[in-house]
Amino acid sequence: MVNVVSYVSMVLFVIALALLLVDAVVTTVGLRLGYRESNPVLAYVIRNFGVRGLWATRLVAFASLLLLFVILGGWEWVVFGSIFIVTMVCLILQSVNRLRLKSTFRVTNTEGKLDGDR
Repeated sequence: MVNVVSYVSMVLFVIALALLLVDAVVTTVGLRLGYRESNPVLAYVIRNFGVRGLWATRLVAFASLLLLFVILGGWEWVVFGSIFIVTMVCLILQSVNRLRLKSTFRVTNTEGKLDGDR
């Protein structure tokens, strides 16, 4: 029989990896729509290396999560993974909401100005 903590840890790990992928996709879409990255470190990477830099940072994040999953294990990973997942969901929802608002603004704006344009 599979240990419940091990099973929950694995499920949380897969969800965390999926959320990293979703965040990278949403960020890529936002950049293509003209948004700027709000994280200054990631903005620097994107400015100097483009979207490939964004995906490279996500690869590092994947590797970091895997390392933490192996090192922490058990309940420590369940706690960390849960906090990480809640944080990522909030960040992704904020990004999607910004994208949705920008697309709505584009449709309803008759002057052709985007958010923040003077």
